[in-house]
Amino acid sequence: MSGGYFVYILRCAGDVLYTGVTTDPARRLAQHRAGRRRGGAKFTAARPPEGFAALWQAPDRSLAQKLEARIKALRRPDKLALIGGGEAPEGYIRLDPACISGEKGYNKGITNKNQEDLPMNKAIATTKAPGAIGPYSQGVDTGAIVYTSGQLGVDPATGNLGADLEAQAVLALENVKAILTEAGCGMEDVVKTLVFLSDMNDFAAFNGIYAKYFTGPVLPARSCVQVAGLPKGGKVEVEAVAVRK
Repeated sequence: MSGGYFVYILRCAGDVLYTGVTTDPARRLAQHRAGRRRGGAKFTAARPPEGFAALWQAPDRSLAQKLEARIKALRRPDKLALIGGGEAPEGYIRLDPACISGEKGYNKGITNKNQEDLPMNKAIATTKAPGAIGPYSQGVDTGAIVYTSGQLGVDPATGNLGADLEAQAVLALENVKAILTEAGCGMEDVVKTLVFLSDMNDFAAFNGIYAKYFTGPVLPARSCVQVAGLPKGGKVEVEAVAVRK
């Protein structure tokens, strides 16, 4: 399984629960069983891992670490309630631990057959946004999470930049929207954006346009930075991460 960050609760012999974050659940479980995680071989021998009791997918590392910290702070009865609750915390995707093992219950190891059942990354391509002009995709769909590449304020029909910051901001956000739409998502599914400006003095003008695209009760997390330059001499570039509902 690949794509994004995964928060897990590992159940070990003696009903011991351990929480961690990984980008590769199957590999992490193998590391635990080989004694290369959580106290090494001595811990593994004393409390051999039985498998994942719960597994969540997060859109980025910071949110994964946030959920990990929340779980670690829970008392044991609350951890057990979380494992059996069925609902994912807001902003996260709850996965069946059996998606690693191909069987119900706790993970016993991955086989070729269940590898075929694992979510596969899929490139997103649409003519309603500028085409990729290098070794990258317009976006990637992991099944639970959709990532867009950075979008300039370029008109996909002409390949030209918008005339000014405002025009480029609209085009960049429309291009992001088009990629998400192609993946079956919308702007309301976005949980994180990253904005690049060639001039931070444009922040207020950009913000006014940006606010028209994100109006839900929970607005996406956002980073905004000034850069030395953008492709084609653009004034703004926007990328997004969306979680499929």
